[in-house]
Amino acid sequence: MPPDGRKPDRRTPAAGEIYVEFLRQGNAVRATAIDAASGVEAVVVGPLTAHQNDLQKLAVAKLMRLLGRETPSEADTNKTPPGSGRGIVV
Repeated sequence: MPPDGRKPDRRTPAAGEIYVEFLRQGNAVRATAIDAASGVEAVVVGPLTAHQNDLQKLAVAKLMRLLGRETPSEADTNKTPPGSGRGIVV
């Protein structure tokens, strides 16, 4: 038991739980998304002026791709519309 009388937090990570860490490196920010269950990490680097939410979304999307899962927004992106010919919708 910790010295302040609280119960220790010894729970196992929940399925799908993701930790995100931000680290400033000069004029850049490094965002790391970590899957709590497997320990797999995905890292993205962006400018210091980038919004934290944008870097978090990008890191989590990269992690989902590494884990072989599709995020809801990925399900509809990069698909060729029917009957439109060549290319993809960006």
